[in-house]
Amino acid sequence: TRAPQSSTITFAEIELPGLLMPESTGSGSNYSGELVVSTSPRCGATEVEARETCGNVCATNDDCVSGKFCYGVATNYCGSIPPRVYSNPIVSFVPRCGTDEISARTFCGEECKFFCSTPGEICHGVLQNYCGSEYTEVS
Repeated sequence: TRAPQSSTITFAEIELPGLLMPESTGSGSNYSGELVVSTSPRCGATEVEARETCGNVCATNDDCVSGKFCYGVATNYCGSIPPRVYSNPIVSFVPRCGTDEISARTFCGEECKFFCSTPGEICHGVLQNYCGSEYTEVS
């Protein structure tokens, strides 16, 4: 028997089982704590910048301001969390703890080598990110 399929694809957003879609879409997302995985291409100087700062959604480089390019980005929570402005971002790829790789990377879980101190979390190898860099959230 197969498990019922609980993922729903909507405008390049994937709803995770047990998590809800934001009440609104586009620039008016509600940031209510409901996490939705996004795979929408975004503008940035690099893929990491586009993803970590939740750059503007784009279809081509023409949709981005000068010096920014349209990148297909790794899965992220853009649209579910407020965009971040980093003062002096430093790229990191240190393994981190979390319930999954996206959460470990996005919320900069505890650094780890093998084990995590929080029950239910495991040590994940993560994609490049700005963990350890100072930022402010844009509301």
